[in-house]
Amino acid sequence: MSFDLTSIPPGATVLSATMTLVQRLINSDPYTTLGTVLVDPVVYGGVLEAGAYARTFPTGQGFGTLSRDAALGPKSLVLTPLVQDDVTALRGRSQYRLRYPIEEDGDGDSDQAVFWSAETATVPSDRPTLVVTYQP
Repeated sequence: MSFDLTSIPPGATVLSATMTLVQRLINSDPYTTLGTVLVDPVVYGGVLEAGAYARTFPTGQGFGTLSRDAALGPKSLVLTPLVQDDVTALRGRSQYRLRYPIEEDGDGDSDQAVFWSAETATVPSDRPTLVVTYQP
């Protein structure tokens, strides 16, 4: 996930920042076999390179849990300190990767939790959001 921060002025204090994604589909049984969906902060710029998929890529692995269960619908996570770090570092984007703590369960099934992206959402309310409250 990648969110534009250019509307937040340099030096602003982030009071709150919450990311919400809509879980739209579950394949197999990922929450039983792979665990929860974790969020890793990443800085990959404008292009996601192949190295971004390596488990060693993020600097702060497993910052928080976005989803703990197969219930479809919105899932939220407070990202205030991470967004503040991005604003302080003058990054124009706040970027995240989703993953399970266990990469593969070896059962041959495609275990997935699928979330709407900005490109695939069919209605505006399904698009990923990052709601930031700040003080200039």
